[in-house]
Amino acid sequence: HRAFGHIDILQESHLEKGKFLDDCKVLFIPPDTEYLPEKTIEKIDSWVKKGGTLIACGRSGIFNHEQQKTNRFTNIFSTTYGENITSPVEGVSFLPTSGWRLLPHKSKVIYSYKDGTPAGTTFSYGKGRAVLLGFTPTDSKLLLQLTEGVNTVVCKSSNSDACAQSFRSKGGDAYYVVAVNHKRKRQKTTVMLDLPKREYCIYDLLTGKSLTYSYIDNILHVPLELGVAWGRLIGILPQVPSQLELALSKTQFVPGERLVYQIIMLDENGKRLNCSLPVKIKVIDAEGNERNEYGGMHTLVGGKYQKTFTLADNDPEGEWKVVVKERISCKEVKKIFNVRGGNR
Repeated sequence: HRAFGHIDILQESHLEKGKFLDDCKVLFIPPDTEYLPEKTIEKIDSWVKKGGTLIACGRSGIFNHEQQKTNRFTNIFSTTYGENITSPVEGVSFLPTSGWRLLPHKSKVIYSYKDGTPAGTTFSYGKGRAVLLGFTPTDSKLLLQLTEGVNTVVCKSSNSDACAQSFRSKGGDAYYVVAVNHKRKRQKTTVMLDLPKREYCIYDLLTGKSLTYSYIDNILHVPLELGVAWGRLIGILPQVPSQLELALSKTQFVPGERLVYQIIMLDENGKRLNCSLPVKIKVIDAEGNERNEYGGMHTLVGGKYQKTFTLADNDPEGEWKVVVKERISCKEVKKIFNVRGGNR
């Protein structure tokens, strides 16, 4: 999870190869992800020690890829799973669809079932933090205490089989909704949010398509269709992303020199759009190679992103390009700069 507003869906192969994790702040392992390869857990272990925040629930990672029971996650969470339980969680207005008692070792209990047994724990692991829930957190208010810098608003789903959660990005005017279908059949649902009544621009963040909405009794209703065991990430923006701007610190550089670029998204009135928007940044060198270390997938936080990097002493001379594409509006902007001279 990067600078909330941009969510990467990672596969085990991505983690094993070390991709994306260095740019992530929070890694959420979905419910019922019981099988995880040993190499994947090793990468996650190292990432948390370096400062990452790991959140898992629903007996995640209790088996390895050979379907053998493993305790590899025990060290990270300092907690193990106990027996199944159906008791509600204290202070939470729902009954877990599936829950397990937790057996904490050195971890701190943050939630308990009504019988007093642990339902959620947190543990400082290296420089990072590991949060383990014995239940599926379908109440959005829980996420306020799990992820720093994220505020929540009330969000419900009309279909009890579809888990919906809602967040508002810190400092932004946009709302982001995650709706997940846990069933192996297509389902329709309506996400309902208690938001200020006004006009919104609502998008599917995975496809960039606009979505319809309506107000019923002053509650925002967004109808969704969810694929088999799939989910939707929805952005509710205050205005349409209208103009994408890219600025470079200058256009002439020498190898080894520092370069700064800044990206801003403006609304229809020419003002910076105060929300989080995902962007794909391509930096293409003079030989036509895409330089991922200088670009990549990032998020405009409060409508703005800035990156500073230093050209290598042996970077090729000639014309370079910076190409930025915002993934919701699909707007694209390009700038050219030149690398000349310098000592080889």
